[in-house]
Amino acid sequence: MVTSSAVSRLAVNRTIKVKTILAQQQGEAAAEQQQKQAKQAIGAEIAGYGASGVSSGAGSALDVLASSASNAELDRQNLLYDSKLRALGYRDQSDLDNAAAGNAQTAGELKAGSALLTGAANIAGKIPTSSGGGATVDSSFGGTPIGNFGAS
Repeated sequence: MVTSSAVSRLAVNRTIKVKTILAQQQGEAAAEQQQKQAKQAIGAEIAGYGASGVSSGAGSALDVLASSASNAELDRQNLLYDSKLRALGYRDQSDLDNAAAGNAQTAGELKAGSALLTGAANIAGKIPTSSGGGATVDSSFGGTPIGNFGAS
């Protein structure tokens, strides 16, 4: 039998999978966009050096271009890392939610069992018992113990 908590758990897990995939895809897209912008910026730097008559293949200009390329790669890696952390956070939240759901289900089962046992104990407490060797009759009706009838 599939319980509503199991269905809820499946729905939450599916949502988390989708969010995880989207976080990774968004990170990859952002990294790709950043890389394109960095290439354009470096290209503009090279064009600027050429227009001003500075050689971009040596000296300070080369150092600046190398630094720009290094920073662009670092930015790309940071975007990918951030998306992986977001995806990991979604998976961790899913694990916590599943544990909470399992705990809630167990608590509900224990509460139901407790209520069942309490009800059975209450019913058992209302059943008359014998004392003095015979069956008893409720004294509020003026009865006497059957087994002790006429005994003095």
